[in-house]
Amino acid sequence: MYRVIIVDDEPLVIKSLRKTINWAELGFEVIGESYNGIDAYEQILNLRPDLIFVDIRMPGMTGLELIKKLRDLSLKIQIIIISGYAEFAYAQKAINYGVLGFCLKPFDDDEITGLLKKAKSILDNSENIFEKEIVKLIEKSIYEKNEKEVEESVESFSQKWNISEETLVIVSFGSDKLAFPPDIRYFSFKLGANKYAYLITKDTHNKASMEEIKNNLTYSIKASIKKNDRIKSVGIGKIILSLKDIKSAIEDANIATYQFFMTGNKDVYVIDSINNYKINDLLKDLNEVLICKDLNIIKSVMDKIIADFKNGAYNITHAFTVYNYIISNFYDMGLESDLSHIYSFEQLLELFHTAEDMLEYFKELLIINLDNDMQYMQKEIKNENFKAILQYVNKNFTSDISLQNISKKFTINPSYASQLFKKELNMTFTEYLTKMRISYACKLLDRMDMSIDAVAEKSGYNDYFYFIKSFKKVVGVTPRQYRESIMRG
Repeated sequence: MYRVIIVDDEPLVIKSLRKTINWAELGFEVIGESYNGIDAYEQILNLRPDLIFVDIRMPGMTGLELIKKLRDLSLKIQIIIISGYAEFAYAQKAINYGVLGFCLKPFDDDEITGLLKKAKSILDNSENIFEKEIVKLIEKSIYEKNEKEVEESVESFSQKWNISEETLVIVSFGSDKLAFPPDIRYFSFKLGANKYAYLITKDTHNKASMEEIKNNLTYSIKASIKKNDRIKSVGIGKIILSLKDIKSAIEDANIATYQFFMTGNKDVYVIDSINNYKINDLLKDLNEVLICKDLNIIKSVMDKIIADFKNGAYNITHAFTVYNYIISNFYDMGLESDLSHIYSFEQLLELFHTAEDMLEYFKELLIINLDNDMQYMQKEIKNENFKAILQYVNKNFTSDISLQNISKKFTINPSYASQLFKKELNMTFTEYLTKMRISYACKLLDRMDMSIDAVAEKSGYNDYFYFIKSFKKVVGVTPRQYRESIMRG
């Protein structure tokens, strides 16, 4: 909503304007009213409206004097003159000051509605211009090698938009924009489909320091987003002294806003308060569990990492690195996973609700792999060729695997491969494959969010009914009965 102040020395005029116009429908809200030019001037400086309705003749300071003072300050405020006097000279002078329009009392609702639509169009366009120019400035700060040119661009941009040296950067994640108190001067622009950035800038009329403004905003935003389901998280970045540092400030605020993925909590996160453990220590712990053959160690280390993530010890960049690190190692180890490498934080959020979900998923895969390896690989298998065959089957049992596949891969006769299974494991290839798949299906059935037909498919069965038959033959009950027994405890 764009903000409006009405200035007129007749209370009935203000009351009439408030009641007869559907402000919200047109994209506006009336945030203040004043009955003389002097009070109006102070209120405008404090509340920073986008549009004012101002009477020409008022005590203390006329409407034209007020407009001139505002224009001398280069404030980008749209102005509509209202008056009971139809003198052309007043209208002409007001037009010279760059007012949007001039309307007479008593008001014509259609005329005012038309002016409001015109004002909204101009304000919308101004936001679009700011968004394009701030993006250009960010790009220049990244790619321009000539520091002097960057400084000149920053100075020109700051003067045009009247942005002071001290600037606080905030990023919100969600489909809605943040609403700030009236005394906060800010510029906003989109960072993505569900992300907005805000530049909070100081002016001479706000006596608070930027650090005080930052602290106050942190508390007020915390309260406001609790009531807004369309905002998921807010990140408070650092205070910068020059817009040439805008890129790093946005990156900091962006990392902070993704902290909800780490903790699982909707909140306001301040970049200064986010702990950053060393990523090398984290990768060292992960490497330990990836090569580990001890179930207790795997669970212990993974649970510690999960707890550290939930407590805010790491940020979204760490989660991103951990994900791709584990996926790379899974490929090298021959482990099966439906996931592949990702290239953005947004992709990570599409795959998992929280970092805990991500780590629990990988922990489960590691445990399943260990179960499969330990169950059969610890047996004393003398035939070295069969060891390689068995390891291959253990890694690929959920895929479309057969004796024919195995014979081609290892260049042996299918009947010889069959004999090896019988000799070394005392069971046929089909019996072994079925046992592996049903054992894996039992683990998947623990996950109540996965349907039984999805369990069948992930376990390597394309035929749902054949899966039911095989499961009951091995376990003694149907998959549904097995799941119900788990739920009963």
